[in-house]
Amino acid sequence: ATLIYTSGTTGKPKGVMLSHGNIGSNALVLHRYWRWRAGDVLLHMLPIFHVHGLFVAIHGALLSGSRMIWRARFDAREAVRLLPQATVFMGVPTMYVRLLELDADVARSIGARMRLFVCGAAARPAQVLEDFRVRFGHTILERYGMSETVMHLGNPYAGERRAGAVGFPFPG
Repeated sequence: ATLIYTSGTTGKPKGVMLSHGNIGSNALVLHRYWRWRAGDVLLHMLPIFHVHGLFVAIHGALLSGSRMIWRARFDAREAVRLLPQATVFMGVPTMYVRLLELDADVARSIGARMRLFVCGAAARPAQVLEDFRVRFGHTILERYGMSETVMHLGNPYAGERRAGAVGFPFPG
C-alpha cells in the first residue's frame, strides 16, 4: 500500500513497505480499542509524513464517520481554540508540553467534550502525564508504534495509565 521512510535505530533512512492488510488490521483494532464513535471530532495537527498522523489518526476518524478538524501544523493557541469542538486529540510529547506552558485560564477551556488524548512518537517525561491530568482533567493515553508496524502497544482506554509505560499489546 505504501512505502514509509524511517531512520529506525541506524540513522540511515530506508523505505519500509506496509501492506493494505497491515494498515487495515491496525486501523480496525485501534478503532475498537480507542472506542471511536460517530459523534467524535478529531483535532488533527500531526504531520502526515509519520504513520501516527497519516494512518492512525485519520483512519480512526474515517472508520467511525467522524468529523476531522485539520491543521497543517501544531500551534498551541490554535489547539486550545479548537479543542472545545473536539473529542479526540493525538500528539507528540512536545505538543503536550506546549499546551502545559499556556496560562491556567486558557487551560480551563479544554475539557468538557474531550474524551481521548493520545501521545506517542517519542518518550514523554513522566511529569507531563501528571501535570496534564491536574491542569486539563484528562490522563493522556500513551502508545507505542513503529513505522514498520504502525501501532501495536498502548495504555488501556479504560483503567490505569502508567507514566513512563506504553502499555500492553493491542488485541490481535
